[in-house]
Amino acid sequence: MQYIPVLDHGFVKLIDSMGSDHTVSQAARMSFGKETNDLTKADIELIKGLAAKGHETPFRHPHVMLHIKFPIFVARQLMRHNVGVTWSEKSMRYTDASNTAFYIPNKERLDGEALTVVWEANISAMRHYRELLELDTPKELARTVLPLSVYTEVYMTASLQALTHLVKLRDDMHAQIEAQEYARAIKKIVTELFPVSVNALLGSE
Repeated sequence: MQYIPVLDHGFVKLIDSMGSDHTVSQAARMSFGKETNDLTKADIELIKGLAAKGHETPFRHPHVMLHIKFPIFVARQLMRHNVGVTWSEKSMRYTDASNTAFYIPNKERLDGEALTVVWEANISAMRHYRELLELDTPKELARTVLPLSVYTEVYMTASLQALTHLVKLRDDMHAQIEAQEYARAIKKIVTELFPVSVNALLGSE
């Protein structure tokens, strides 16, 4: 299974997938009661035509399941994509976050005194979290002191159409850089699974 490291402690990992480029063309051909046994040149042209005309329903049949580890502030951006997507997130209400990593921007994003402040703030927050647990504070309340930089983990299952829509919006110069990095990792995985469809939908040929 493909595994792509992202940021300092994150990743995007392929768990499972269903369908192929051929699935897209077959779904489209169902309208006419026709089918092909393999992905043909005609199928490829059909897929390109569907994307060009904005007929995206056939692209909702293939699905991908991903395991993603990202900082909470990035998670909240990506998890706004919920049409055609199912999310299951690790809960800090039930799990001990004492050893959970937190995101520290690299020197291209922050440097000097600002980077020191970020580092010290995260260390302090984690120390207070552990102190609360030692005081028998319920995890669901102890977690309230944790910063948005703490990493969380999810399973994401989404249609091909939903994934390319996410990539189109988040792999964009106007999106936050950290979100762009996750979008590019997702794009790499889905492109390897559905090269014709992704190239057609994102116009990257």
